[in-house]
Formats: sequence, C-alpha cells, structure tokens
Amino acid sequence: MLTFPVNAPSNILQCLVDLVKNEAHYLCCLENHVENFERKKKILAAKQQDVKINIENASGVSRVKNEAQQWIHEADSLIEVDTETKKKWFFGLCPSCYRQYHSGKELAKKTLEIDELLGRCSFNIVGGKTSMAIEVGVKLEESKYHSVILLDVSNPPDFKKIRGEIARHLNLTLEEGKEKEHSKTIWSRITNKKEKLLIILDDVWEEFDLIKDIGIPSSHQHKGCSVLIISRNLNVCEVMGCQRMIQLDMLVDKEAFNLFLIHANTSSSRLKGIAQNIVKQCGGLPIAIVAVARALRNRPLAIWREALKTLQNSKSMIDVNQNLTKIYKCLKLSYDNLKNEKAKKLFLICSIFPKDFEISIELLSKIGIGVGLFGEVEKYCTTRGKVLAAIQELVDSCLLLNLQDGLVKMHDLVREVALWIADKDIQVIMDFKTTIEANL
Repeated sequence: MLTFPVNAPSNILQCLVDLVKNEAHYLCCLENHVENFERKKKILAAKQQDVKINIENASGVSRVKNEAQQWIHEADSLIEVDTETKKKWFFGLCPSCYRQYHSGKELAKKTLEIDELLGRCSFNIVGGKTSMAIEVGVKLEESKYHSVILLDVSNPPDFKKIRGEIARHLNLTLEEGKEKEHSKTIWSRITNKKEKLLIILDDVWEEFDLIKDIGIPSSHQHKGCSVLIISRNLNVCEVMGCQRMIQLDMLVDKEAFNLFLIHANTSSSRLKGIAQNIVKQCGGLPIAIVAVARALRNRPLAIWREALKTLQNSKSMIDVNQNLTKIYKCLKLSYDNLKNEKAKKLFLICSIFPKDFEISIELLSKIGIGVGLFGEVEKYCTTRGKVLAAIQELVDSCLLLNLQDGLVKMHDLVREVALWIADKDIQVIMDFKTTIEANL
C-alpha cells in the first residue's frame, strides 16, 4: 500500500501516481509484454535468416563487413531470450512479485532493442572487388563518362560473348557468319563515338589483345574510351599495358584471424597458436580462409597440424600461376578434407557448368543419381536424400554457395580449382560435359 503526505503539492502527487502506474504496468501486463516480444522476435529471426544467407554467400567470396557480423551477434542475443520461464512466473510460479515486475520491464526494453536492430539492417553485407567495380562504374557514369559497360570475362575468355555484349550496349548489330569482322565493326563504332565511354573488364585471368580479340581501341587510337581491367594476377595487367595499377589489400592479420576463428567455430587457446600459422598461409584472401576454417571445424589437433604442414609445403603446383598457389592449396585442402567421397565427385560435376551458372539442386540431384554416384535409381527417395546431404556438405565447406529458391553456384575461383582437380584426378568427369552443356 502506498501513502503520500497530506500537504504534498498536487503536481508532485500526479507525477508519483503516473510513475506508479507505469511501473505497475510491467507487473500487471507481463503476458502482453511476452506476446509482443515473441511477435517481434519472429520478425527479427526471419530477417536474421536473410542476412545469414547473404553472409554465407559472401563469406569466402568477398570481405564480410564487421557491421554485418555485429548485427548477427546482437540479433542472436535477443532471439535466445527465453520467455517461457517468464510466462511460468506470470502464472503464479514466481516466488516474488519483484521478478514479475523485473521480467516485464526487461521484455519491454528488449522489444525496443529489436525495433532498433530492425532499423539498422539496411547495411551492405560485403565490400568485394566486383562490388567496388560496379560502384566505380556508377559514380563515373554519373560524373565523367556518358556510358559504362561492365563485362565479366570467363576463363578462357569467350570473346564472341564479350563482343556480343559490347555490341548490345552500343546498339550495334553484328552480322552472322562474319565473326572475323566483328572486332573491326566494334572498333569503328567506338572510335566514331563523341561521348566518353568506360569499359570495365572484370575477373580477367589471362592476357589477350583488346583490339584484335574484342575491338576495343587503345588510348592512342581514341582518347574517349577508357578500360578498367580487374584481375587477380598483377602480371596480366602489366602484359596488357595498363597505364596505372591499383593493388587492393587483402585482409589484415587481425581481420583474417578473426574470420578464421568464426568459421572454424573455436575459441580453444590450444588451437589459436596453430590457427595463426594456418591463416598466414591463406594469403589474406577470404575465400581461402573460410574454406580452410570450415574444413578444420570440429577436427582434432592432429588434423590441424597436418593441414598446416600441407599448406607450408613449398613444392610448386604444376600448371598453377605462382600468384594463385596459396589459394589453390587452401581450396584443395578443403576438397581433400571432405568426409563424403560422393560430395567430392558431385563437387567436380558442378565445375562443368558455365561460370556463375545458378545450378538447380533438383537438376544436380538428377545428374548425381543418373551417373550412378548414389546407388540404384529405383530407390529415388532414399538416394535423393544422400545427394542433398552431399550438397549440404559442399555448402558447409564453402565449396558451393547456397542461393535462394533451391539454387547453388560455384565461386569462379573455386570452379577453377575444381576444374584443375578434375583434370588431375578424374578424367571421366569430362565425359559428361558435352551432354550437360547441350541441355542447358
């Protein structure tokens, strides 16, 4: 029971009454606070799943921003709040009314935190080289250039496709049957343009002749056309005569180490020392760090030591560019550590799809079953379950990217390593290539 002095000013009394009402609301309406919190928590959990899918797709492909990781951590702490115990307290199992009051007030506070967190989920997940190329293109198109053409270069380059894309952007028709003239036709259209043009060639693996193979004039032939080449190989840029080269930094040691620990799912002090040495062998590249970390997750110390020895092996890899040796070693290690032999073969099958192709899980299942990797075709339901388990292991290992709507795809660098492994280890895999490409 609350009592107030008889001579207390009315405004003070009203403030005290309002305060008591507000505080009593936490005690009397705990069930309402629980229901409101649970409703908001479901919304947050759904949004968190979307963010996690984006992070999973980005991890190993691009640098995941610390802001995104922090958001996931804060969302986890709110989603893990248990309201069932608080409901029991409300229905009379609580030994003290104070706990009911405290629980109601705490849930009201956390509901506001969910609202605040949902308001902060519009951030960009990653900062990768392709993302930056797109951003550069947008900015330059707004300011300096009349038009920007962004082209993804495959390995080996599909010059016919590239020329077709440029022609489409230039509203230019290339005559069928005269492929040898296409480069000259494009060159002529570009050199006659008065407006400034920027062509961005992303993910260039090997050098080629811009004029002969595509029809892009040199800076001496036409000042109005600039070319931005994006490559993992510095030598490619040098051979192709780039006037200015900008080298993007890899992850710094601390960022690389933290990324490794997150995906290795370990905080063991016993493993941290060897983890630092493993990270040094990954060259600061996110895809290599994540692939190795996931390969070693929940594995014994002996496996970690063997992995470090493999990565430190100075033996050169035949037919692999020296600049990419560390990356190939890391991804090969991830492949070698797959526990499911069927997953290994399915991984190699995925590599025969075109670059950046979004592979239907249903199609991949049918191929895996059809080529006899997973047993008898007659037992389709049981066999399909084995295929899905193999696909999931590849996703968990960051060797496949899990997209929405039942689709997966390979990061271009992972695909290159898969093709390299297939060429060395499994010749029969190439027998399926013509058939699959004919049906795509």
